[in-house]
Amino acid sequence: MNYHESIGGEAVKLVADDGAVLKGHALKRSFFDMPAPMVAWDILGKVLIHETPSGVVAGKIVETEAYLGGKDPACHASAGNTKRNEIFHSEPGTVYVFSSFGIYNCMNVLTSGESPSGCVLLRAVEPLVGLRIMKRNRETLDPKQLTNGPGKLAKSFGITKHENGWTITKRPLIIADCGFNSFVPSIDSRIGVSKAVHYPFRYFLPDNPYVSRPQRKLFSMVA
Repeated sequence: MNYHESIGGEAVKLVADDGAVLKGHALKRSFFDMPAPMVAWDILGKVLIHETPSGVVAGKIVETEAYLGGKDPACHASAGNTKRNEIFHSEPGTVYVFSSFGIYNCMNVLTSGESPSGCVLLRAVEPLVGLRIMKRNRETLDPKQLTNGPGKLAKSFGITKHENGWTITKRPLIIADCGFNSFVPSIDSRIGVSKAVHYPFRYFLPDNPYVSRPQRKLFSMVA
């Protein structure tokens, strides 16, 4: 399975709030059938799309974090067999939503790897479609505060525990390749965790205003 075959899902066409037309294809399940760091890197620049009851919201993924599964102390899969983490035995491309501090929902997508599998946390996106809906969901008029963090992202996009267990390759919640591929990602250590903080598994687009904490860049690599 090559890269182009893994993005050949359902055709996508959106009109961004600035009038630009976004065309592409939804990612297939095979795209996520790779180790978490590879998915976290490759998913940058892809577009998260959620068809909510209030309308469509979409944004370019600009920051992610990789979690390696049962052997990663910072991954929920490492906590043993619990009701919450039994989802880590699901297929790649399964959506995993958890509550941080019991308040903020955070969206992940499961990847492949040893059982239980790893996942990729979506940390931030650049809003493209549905800013009015996002502002209402987040109760803020500041566009920079809509999606620059995993909890903010989930609230702006209307992502809740209801989406836990969904398949990311099927509407109403998908990730699509719309051709945003010209960038040089950066790598940093993870943030917001108390274990394995030093793992360099945070990936982001430097100088993008929606990245949650861009100033901690360690180094850059050409994609």
